[in-house]
Amino acid sequence: MGTRQLSDEELAGFSDEHLQYEVGMLHGTAQALRDPPRDQDGTIGAIIEYALLESFLIHARVLINFLYDGPKRDDDVAAEDFFDEEEQWTEHRPAKSCLLRENRERINKALAHLTKVRVGLKPEMKQWEYWEIKNEIVGILAHFCTLVPKCRLGAEFRRFVSKCWDSQIDGRRASETLKFATAGPTSAAFATELEMWFSDPAPKANDHRAAATAAFACLLDAQPEPARAAFAYCLAVAMVQAGKARLVETRAGDASAVCVFETVAGDTFSMAKPRITKEQEAALIDAIRHILEEAGGL
Repeated sequence: MGTRQLSDEELAGFSDEHLQYEVGMLHGTAQALRDPPRDQDGTIGAIIEYALLESFLIHARVLINFLYDGPKRDDDVAAEDFFDEEEQWTEHRPAKSCLLRENRERINKALAHLTKVRVGLKPEMKQWEYWEIKNEIVGILAHFCTLVPKCRLGAEFRRFVSKCWDSQIDGRRASETLKFATAGPTSAAFATELEMWFSDPAPKANDHRAAATAAFACLLDAQPEPARAAFAYCLAVAMVQAGKARLVETRAGDASAVCVFETVAGDTFSMAKPRITKEQEAALIDAIRHILEEAGGL
């Protein structure tokens, strides 16, 4: 049995207030460290920089504990508490990476406690991969949101995690992407969508991509409806594999099976499933995962 001692309503309230605070501080301090406030002469005060870093690391530690360590005391709240059976989380969460495992120990030894490990630390050993840590934790939380029963997570928390997750992946909410997929994209909408997904910081790269996406959009518009529907389904599968949505159910429809997807923001969308075999579907998922891995989306 799970360790859950709070009611559904209490868990939803806890996520909206306390979990959202932890994620907000993690995300906010990481952004502040990347673009820190500066003095009038353009310098960054050491105290401010250290305070931001220490705040980030403490909130990272809290969330790593929440996601992976389980409740160690009677009044601890852990990710398992949001499920009826703890295995519903422990057997489906991503494995703890070396990045999180090693930095969790570093935080304990170099920040939360006075230890002998601090003696003789070289300057390069005092650097922290705060942006990578933030991205990984937010990604795991997005996956957590897709697994927890909807009644146990506050709507504000779901939306906030969705916003943080989308900001580091493609700059758009998952719901907006699935709205685009289910609406039947026109050439203009498709071009806009792909530019948002594959935008590049370099303006020249964006110019080339804008032209390429517009050309491909015209090609898609010229295709028959089954091809357009297949594209929408592929986009939804990519959202699932990236942890931004989950497949709720597949049910019988008038002409073909209908898939229902739910985003991390809690919005649901339905679309026709192409007539493909299980082998073809498995090959499609493998191909999409390969693309996402190469793009850094997994």
